[in-house]
Amino acid sequence: MDWKLLHLRHPSVRPSGLIDTLRLARHARIPDPRGLGTLLDRFELRNQVENLAPGGRPHRALGDTVAAALLLLRLADESPEIHTVAELLAAASVPGVLASEDPTLF
Repeated sequence: MDWKLLHLRHPSVRPSGLIDTLRLARHARIPDPRGLGTLLDRFELRNQVENLAPGGRPHRALGDTVAAALLLLRLADESPEIHTVAELLAAASVPGVLASEDPTLF
């Protein structure tokens, strides 16, 4: 969702890759990964998010960015078969975002 909003407002932004933490959670076979908040609770990351982004709130850029970064690290640990960025992108990239997947995007 954040990528869609960013792309609408700043279409010249050209990511080299986008990782969907929900896709990564599914890849890691995390039971019932309903969203960022659920995954933060499952891995007990909320206090770390608050410490790194004091006053950051869910559904706000700073809080969600810090939360997604912490979650990405945890989910990568839960996916022992992922050793490279290419493997990470294969497991959890957002389809149709990279220039190689959609040449009209850029």
